[in-house]
Amino acid sequence: MRRSVRAGLVAVSISTVVIAGCGGSSGSGGGSTDGATPADVVAKGDDALQFDQARYAATAGSVEIELVNSGSQPHSLLIEKVSGFKKLSVSGKGDIDRGTAELEPGTYTIYCDVVGHRGAGMEAKLIIS
Repeated sequence: MRRSVRAGLVAVSISTVVIAGCGGSSGSGGGSTDGATPADVVAKGDDALQFDQARYAATAGSVEIELVNSGSQPHSLLIEKVSGFKKLSVSGKGDIDRGTAELEPGTYTIYCDVVGHRGAGMEAKLIIS
């Protein structure tokens, strides 16, 4: 009996640790460094003049977009044919900028408008469902 009680206590202790690890955190996890809620879309620009993904996805409505500079060159993020979205800009490694766009279901193109970047392939699809 003693062995089964001890095994039960170990199982409860492990479950508590696992459940606690799944909860929210006041740290900077989830792609946000300011304690705000995680963005719906996190795009990273690098020195290869590309975003880290060829396509991103989010749900229609108010979409929070974050641009992270993982390289040393400046980058921007715009959504083609979407008015009212503030251009996101980052200048140095580790810089982050955020913005919100009201998006209907469909496929959009995001791109960097720094001279030469889009022409080098710095664009991606944003799929809104």
